[in-house]
Amino acid sequence: RWNDVFAQGSRLLNSGDAIADGVELVVMAVLQSPDFLYRIEHSEAGTRLSDYELAAKLSFQLCSQPPDQEQREALIDGSFLDNYREHAERLLMSECGQNSVLELHRELFQLDSYDNIYKTDPLWNTELNQFLRQELEEFITWHIYTENGTVKGLYTADYTIGNSEIASLYGIELESTEFVRIELDPNERSGILTLAGPLAEKSEIAQSSPIHRGVFINHSILCKEL
Repeated sequence: RWNDVFAQGSRLLNSGDAIADGVELVVMAVLQSPDFLYRIEHSEAGTRLSDYELAAKLSFQLCSQPPDQEQREALIDGSFLDNYREHAERLLMSECGQNSVLELHRELFQLDSYDNIYKTDPLWNTELNQFLRQELEEFITWHIYTENGTVKGLYTADYTIGNSEIASLYGIELESTEFVRIELDPNERSGILTLAGPLAEKSEIAQSSPIHRGVFINHSILCKEL
């Protein structure tokens, strides 16, 4: 099939270099092939996916890569489906799985926009932007992988992970440049939405903005259209 595409290169591109034209056309065709762009499942409709398709779906969903060696060996000896949960948990605990979980929350809470947070308060400084982003990342990682916490816990926890700069935002004295667990007043804070970063990012430069926060919660957290 690709030889046929290659052979058409000189006619379709006609640069005078038949080899270069053939290679260019093959590369163009490969990059546009559905088999290159998508993970195609060939199982018939109404039937469950094959073990190989399930392994690929799991691995790409959690790690954005093909099945690893342990999955491939399990597929070969026929034990993959019997140990599906174990493979899922192993991938979630792996470096690529943890990166995927963190990246999901980076996108959900729009952490890239934290560089642009600005406040007119004289106590505000741009160094806090980096700390606010790190606070959320450290909190998410700690809650999921150290506390073995739940999704509910992400939105109800009465602690955060921060340094002295972060602690001062909550009226807490802390002498630590390292990020450590900080206990918060449960009457004032309840989970990730009440941490300083999400509140600061969804507010104006000189005042809070309940409307922006409410829209974000409805659209991004609850997936509701207003």
